[in-house]
Amino acid sequence: MAAKIPVLIVTHRLLMADLLVQALGRFADLGPIVHARNLSEARAALRVRPGAVTLIDPGHPTDDLFALARANARARTPSPTLIMADCAPIGWVQRSIAVAAAGFLGKCARLDEFVRAIRSAHVQRPFYSPCACGTVIDLAKGKTERFSAREITVLERICAGDSSKAIARRLGLKPKSVEGIRHRLMKRTGTSSATQLVRYALEERWVDLRPRGTLNLEGAAR
Repeated sequence: MAAKIPVLIVTHRLLMADLLVQALGRFADLGPIVHARNLSEARAALRVRPGAVTLIDPGHPTDDLFALARANARARTPSPTLIMADCAPIGWVQRSIAVAAAGFLGKCARLDEFVRAIRSAHVQRPFYSPCACGTVIDLAKGKTERFSAREITVLERICAGDSSKAIARRLGLKPKSVEGIRHRLMKRTGTSSATQLVRYALEERWVDLRPRGTLNLEGAAR
């Protein structure tokens, strides 16, 4: 009898984790299936079961779970990692490729897609949900996320630590307009907080770490 495939689900969303644990537990070749709520719990679980196929929800409010994916790929016993998200923003797909993840799953994927993805990752075969395939093709063609001049200005002020009200006063906009731009930036980069958005801008080198915090417009602008 073939050995079962251990699975680690890393997400702070408890309902989603419970549903996945119950659904995946019905498959005879998968198990044990463990849930970790954050980075420290995930690292502890992987010390017990190195090599487990790891499903990561990168939308954690504070933890950078892409760092876990990178560590999984470099571990003595590599743990294949699948990134899962509501949609396939080019930022998250790009980062999943950069950290050598085994694939990308939309959280709206059917159960059979989750199972196929886990089985594929276990044998080192990549798996991408249909919602991510177009993004992967765009990246292969050299296309990256682009922002308008107004979005870049707002991003610069967010990275400088300004609040939405302060940005609105500075740019002569309504606070709701700034919030709309902030939401659009997070949606397009696949981030879920201002902290993650700033980290993303730093990692993509859109921000120079100089006192004024100026943006690298060549990398981000249209």
